[in-house]
Amino acid sequence: MTLFSFGATVLCPCGRTVSARDPHRGPAEPGFDPRRLTRAFARASDDIVAMILDAEVAEVDIDIAIERLR
Repeated sequence: MTLFSFGATVLCPCGRTVSARDPHRGPAEPGFDPRRLTRAFARASDDIVAMILDAEVAEVDIDIAIERLR
């Protein structure tokens, strides 16, 4: 689920642009595996945690990584 603010859009992994006015529940392609998407999200969030724990990573870089994950 994605929260949209002020007309923001996101790019779905299937390539479709999604907004609050044009919702999309996920790829309807044969072979779509939501577990693969979940694993990718878990890896990305683990990377962000590692960035937070690394004293040499700038806060702005962490903020950028969080926004990309959203």
